[in-house]
Amino acid sequence: MTSVRHRTAATLGGFGALVLVTGTFLPWLASGAALRNSYQAMAVARRLTPLGDGAAGAMLTAVLTAWPAFGGITAALLVLYVVGLRRTAAVGISLLSVVAGTVATALVILLPPGDFTVRAVLLGPAVTASGAALAVAGAVTTLARPANTASRRAGGTR
Repeated sequence: MTSVRHRTAATLGGFGALVLVTGTFLPWLASGAALRNSYQAMAVARRLTPLGDGAAGAMLTAVLTAWPAFGGITAALLVLYVVGLRRTAAVGISLLSVVAGTVATALVILLPPGDFTVRAVLLGPAVTASGAALAVAGAVTTLARPANTASRRAGGTR
């Protein structure tokens, strides 16, 4: 039973991470006839947005600066999972997914689709947020599994 749950969590988390990263390459913004993915949108936001001081400005600066490395960070976390650092990878995927899901949701809320010069395109943020939810579900299921299952089995007690 545990191995089925473990495989399901791994599949769900990996699929969610794949969907999440795919969503970042889909259109997020439309400006006239041009569609922009999340990387293009973040680059524009980094250049045009006054980030301000304080914790909120620092957090926004960190997200905008790290966003281009998003796919690479996700791939590195999946490699950690494959090599056996499952809990570390699950925590990293959870944090990454929460950030991506929050950014995707915030974009749709703050910049709704409509007849504006710059408007949100729902496809990219919706796919990203869906992938984030799946990845978090897989990561939480992985974290819910006892960490020392193998050592308990080796010792003979359960």
